[in-house]
Amino acid sequence: MLKDLVVSISLANVLFIHVWQIFLTNHSVTFPYYHWKTTPVPLLLATMFDVLLLSLVFFVGITLARRSRKKSFSQVARWVFLLMFVLAGINLLSIALLNPSSAPVLYDLIRNPRLLFAWQGATTIYFWLMILGLSIGWVAMTMMLHSLIYRRQQLVKLSVLLLLVLSPFVLITFTQAILQTIRYRFGEQFHEQTASAVANPYVKRRVLWLVFDEMDFRLGFAARPTSLQLPEFDRLRQESVFANNAYPPGGDTVLSLPALISGRLVSRARRTGPNELMLTFADGDLIVPWSTQPNVFSRARELGLNTGLVGWYHPYCRVIGNSLTECSWETTSLLFLGTPGIANLMSFSGDLGIGQCMLQVAGSPLQAIRVNLARRDPGTLRKVTAQEFNNIHQRAISMATDPNLQLVFVHYSIPHPPGIYDRVGKHFAFNSSNGYLDNFALADRVLRELRDKMHAAGLWESTAVVISSDHSLRADRVWKAHMFSNPPFSDKEPAFLNSTTDERVPFIVKLPRQTTGQIYEPPFNTVLSHDLLLALLSGEVSRRDDVVKWLDRHRTIGKSPYIDEDK
Repeated sequence: MLKDLVVSISLANVLFIHVWQIFLTNHSVTFPYYHWKTTPVPLLLATMFDVLLLSLVFFVGITLARRSRKKSFSQVARWVFLLMFVLAGINLLSIALLNPSSAPVLYDLIRNPRLLFAWQGATTIYFWLMILGLSIGWVAMTMMLHSLIYRRQQLVKLSVLLLLVLSPFVLITFTQAILQTIRYRFGEQFHEQTASAVANPYVKRRVLWLVFDEMDFRLGFAARPTSLQLPEFDRLRQESVFANNAYPPGGDTVLSLPALISGRLVSRARRTGPNELMLTFADGDLIVPWSTQPNVFSRARELGLNTGLVGWYHPYCRVIGNSLTECSWETTSLLFLGTPGIANLMSFSGDLGIGQCMLQVAGSPLQAIRVNLARRDPGTLRKVTAQEFNNIHQRAISMATDPNLQLVFVHYSIPHPPGIYDRVGKHFAFNSSNGYLDNFALADRVLRELRDKMHAAGLWESTAVVISSDHSLRADRVWKAHMFSNPPFSDKEPAFLNSTTDERVPFIVKLPRQTTGQIYEPPFNTVLSHDLLLALLSGEVSRRDDVVKWLDRHRTIGKSPYIDEDK
């Protein structure tokens, strides 16, 4: 009886392996729920209860089959058991082969074989999950192919033996789930906060700060393809200070955004929880919480101003929300949150009861293969990405046209791949023919819509606009390695992968009522954006020549030494 119970719970546990991998792999262990919108506790409890409930069903079925005197009932029970076993193997195999994270993990293991023998959290667990998936999938397929040779009873014995071998995995999943449930049981780490508005702000200047993720200077301006038209950027360029040699603080969003917002180069960033990013600044060795550091928004509030932020990737409202009057952010969805069905649950799981989550999770074993294929399908990722972009853009328009906000920061998720726009048809599209250049054209459309809405609200001419990016296009360094999973470029853009890397990013400063432009040639790092924004808000910089002189006085390094520090 004990053997039957162990086999039942082991089989049930493996059937939900595609759910467990979300909680036990890289993005929830190395990045502990940093990119989640709500607490994982309802999903953790729902998954444990579903496993236990299914285990009970299996155990009762096995017990009845053993006690039944009807041969036909026993035969049906064996076939059902084998079917569940094969389904579990196929699910595991689909995770191992179709999940885009598999190859990078194997690459890490090849570079550092010691990970195989050390408890490295996500990497080691996920490696063993892949090996487990491959082994069970192979055994399951072998059993199916040899079913004509072996008798069903022998197949059942082999399956039972393998499930007994895998039964310790139940301890791993449930232990991790219980520990995480205890840690996040109250959900306070997921609470978002904002500061109270200043009733009568001291308004001397208003600034709109736009950061477009992964906007490349070379492709957008220095060597723009003839097929890419950017009329709004070209128009703004003619009436702004335009830098030809601006460099980002880091090579990735996790480093660059904290550096831009704090005004200090960041050499290392580590996600330690849903509401904290630990930073190591380049000018010191101390590891400090981002949430406790002064930033451009807290400085602006010291000037008596209201601040607003709309962002992507970082959970800004949880980490630095106490410096913001208004705040909104979008998660990175399928890039970090696993399969589409579970990712959707993650967005509002905190608002669902355990019973509702159990119903959603319960049907997932039968959907696992389709879900993993969907995650690999470029169309699925692009649709979710487009929805996130639209949420960001609508909130950006709302804040940009709000006269009660004196500093508005928008971190857009474009032109970062995948492509979600058709620049020829000028509409959203979700197939593989749309790529990075299409997203660049969408950024141009964003600029036009912001300008039109702010004109209608009477705020464009009175607002200083600063535009830049957190990093340039990472074709060789990042995206070339991910082409096997969700191709970020269209079939027309393969040349980007072999092109020379250019770390420069756009940097555009348009002052209120400015009508003539100026090119700024000297190299500088955009980490100085923090200080420039405060100079604009305080009135220290009010004319085009002031911008040039200010940059001359404050620029230090050009290229950042922290391009490859973190992904």
